[in-house]
Amino acid sequence: MEIEIREVKKEDEEQVKIMYDEYMNSKPIPRIDRFEGIRDFEKLNKMSFNEWIEDL
Repeated sequence: MEIEIREVKKEDEEQVKIMYDEYMNSKPIPRIDRFEGIRDFEKLNKMSFNEWIEDL
């Protein structure tokens, strides 16, 4: 498996939304903020994908 680290692109919208849904449906860890370390991820449900990318 090869991993590539890069900025999110508009073409990534479907994959990011799948990842977001999977994350939001996962079981939270007690006493840990759900978005600790991925703060911008929580904004996905408040803005369009394009707005989210621009905000990053």
